Amino acid sequence: MTRFACLILAFGLPLAACDANTPNQTPPAPVTDTAPAAPASTPKEEPAAAPTPAPEQEAPQASSQPDATIEELAAVEEPTGEAAAGQAPVQVAQAPTANEPFQEGKDYIRFPAAQPTSSPPDQVEVAEAFMYSCPHCFAFEPDLAKWVSKKPANVNFIRLPVNFNPTAALHMRAYYAAETLGILEKIHQPFFDEIHVRKNPLSDPDSITRFFVAHGVEEKAIKDAMSSFAIDARVRKTEALLRRYQIGSVPTLIINGKYRTDVSMAGGPTQDRNRVFQVLEYLIHKEQTEGGAPPQT
Repeated sequence: MTRFACLILAFGLPLAACDANTPNQTPPAPVTDTAPAAPASTPKEEPAAAPTPAPEQEAPQASSQPDATIEELAAVEEPTGEAAAGQAPVQVAQAPTANEPFQEGKDYIRFPAAQPTSSPPDQVEVAEAFMYSCPHCFAFEPDLAKWVSKKPANVNFIRLPVNFNPTAALHMRAYYAAETLGILEKIHQPFFDEIHVRKNPLSDPDSITRFFVAHGVEEKAIKDAMSSFAIDARVRKTEALLRRYQIGSVPTLIINGKYRTDVSMAGGPTQDRNRVFQVLEYLIHKEQTEGGAPPQT
């Protein structure tokens, strides 16, 4: 599978996501089932020699260049997706009707089977898969925060940090360390700002420690939290969920373990974030009126 890097930093650009492939997002050549042409016939007295098989070529090696800029921090280290999830591809439904204003397979996808959530059965869970180093997640955050502040009482919102590369893996641990220390809401936006406004990538444990200390956390407390077994367990659980949810780009929204959408899908040709939230509200209502409880983790 090819690998993506983070697209451009501008606020409303055509592809509003950081994904898991290379910078040149050229679609792979289509796979065909056509058999190779038979070799040309030769005179009977001189039968044609068997064709020599083409030598096998080694797969290109992944780049080992270290993260150098904020944009490069979004490059995936290990791709995720349907292959990693080991699940059947999502089926595309019929075109929308008057009662179905958004189209499955275009504005959102439905998983072949409901995936686990961590919310009570009487609540609809909305999860955002995000990455601190992704500029599109940074741009999406203010709109998402406004929606969260006004969400229905029976909707539970959670975040799932994605570890597409080594720096993002550190940020995942920092996220859960902040949650463990009870300061997640205090440092969540400042962590984004440190990377995208102050241009400090927070790409090593020492810089992350200094960030937490500057926000009132004791040095020993953050170091102990970052290296704890409890954080190891949270990371493993989140990684398993991300594989089940087939996350290949961020920001992505998962609704009750059954649906997935993002700005590139739901935003339409103009990448309209308002339309993303319309799709989100539609899927929440769909779950509240039609859906059964997903399996619990």
